[in-house]
Amino acid sequence: MEGNLANVKNIEREELADHERDSFVDFCDVEQIETDVRYQRALSETKVRAIMKDFDLRAIGMIYVSMREDGSLWVLDGQHRLEAAKRMGIKKVQCRVYIGLSREEEARLFYYFNANRGPVSALQRFKAKLVAGDGEARRILAIAKRHGFVIEYQYSRGGSGMPRCIAAVGALEQIYREDGERMLDRVLDVINRAWDGDPESLKGQIFLGVRMFLKRFPKADTAWLIKRLRKTSVSELNRQAQSYAQVLGGHASVGAARAIYAAYNYRLTKNRLPEWD
Repeated sequence: MEGNLANVKNIEREELADHERDSFVDFCDVEQIETDVRYQRALSETKVRAIMKDFDLRAIGMIYVSMREDGSLWVLDGQHRLEAAKRMGIKKVQCRVYIGLSREEEARLFYYFNANRGPVSALQRFKAKLVAGDGEARRILAIAKRHGFVIEYQYSRGGSGMPRCIAAVGALEQIYREDGERMLDRVLDVINRAWDGDPESLKGQIFLGVRMFLKRFPKADTAWLIKRLRKTSVSELNRQAQSYAQVLGGHASVGAARAIYAAYNYRLTKNRLPEWD
């Protein structure tokens, strides 16, 4: 199902009602309900334990599931309540069972159910968009893969610490939406060639900082930029970025852009970039 999910949170109530006409309510065996990790978020032990601590079967509410063509049941919304019920020995829970959904439609409903809930991270929303066939998400993933990067879905804060694994998808989406595919391609090209997938280079502030530098100085020599960044430890650049941000104010990405600017001009006597106004 090709399409952009950017406005899915504004889905018309009539459209959801159409889905509900292709559903029924029943009590389902909790052990028969499965989880599709391709669009579901990672299970939070903290959340499950919190539900179990104050467990009240009456407060479980409705679990939303999809019945696929082979009769298997897959949770769309309520996986933490479902897991808590399993561990508490509950045999059946009340479910609204959707029938006739494709996996893409399941992912779309998962996104709809969770779009306005704080706990769902940008990374988990991106994951759901990919499964739902969202064009923008697929193009962003393709650009990342072009430069040898992968999206790491198990970590939403600080990344996985593994080389070439990107968790800061919110920054990639921001660059793509505000400046287009070409700018995102340039940003990832510079970062890849400068730091070869160093986990410290795959943070949102670095992505946005490189973007800011390239926009501010469009005539900067890319080859020289990459050469200078290769000689600059990304850990040191992150430290400098924090210092600039503290002194100048603003987001750490602004500090990163200033640190990149300083690295570019360091000991450069000719073709220096103009003063940062």
